[in-house]
Amino acid sequence: MPQLPKDIASLSIDRKGMGIVHNEFAKTGNWEFRQITGRDVGTDCELELIENEEFTGFTFNVQVKSTKTINCRANKTSDDFSIPIEISTMNYWLNKSSVFLLVLVDVLNSDVYFLPVQDYLIEKSELLNKLNSEQKTITLRIPKENLVRKKQEILKSLVKKSYSISKQNENITSLTLIV
Repeated sequence: MPQLPKDIASLSIDRKGMGIVHNEFAKTGNWEFRQITGRDVGTDCELELIENEEFTGFTFNVQVKSTKTINCRANKTSDDFSIPIEISTMNYWLNKSSVFLLVLVDVLNSDVYFLPVQDYLIEKSELLNKLNSEQKTITLRIPKENLVRKKQEILKSLVKKSYSISKQNENITSLTLIV
């Protein structure tokens, strides 16, 4: 048999995770899934809300993180999962006015957890200062209770939000929910 290219385990996990995210949101019939192709700069897919069989224009930008060992990432002292994110990626996400979701996929159990990034940073405003530091990464914590299949009504409400950032000398100084 001729030699052929081998699959890399991490790419296989990423493909499975993306498929699980697509299926989890598609099950409800309330979301249009669009995978982003091309160079990976921090956005893997877009989800658009469908209501009354109509596309609404309300979208999430989504970064998917997939793992087979989700329990290893669980914070031992609380009910959340810690995910390190590069500061440059966070700044990119915050430049978007629509809601950005960080999604963690447990590929072994097909569980999909989410974190609305802007709401998280508004709640934990002290983290904004870290975005302007020499630090390379920031740790975000996704609550274990934020399972996509159990929080559809919250997701439908979240997708309708928008945000603005304030900058001074190119540094983010505040993040605001636009009402």
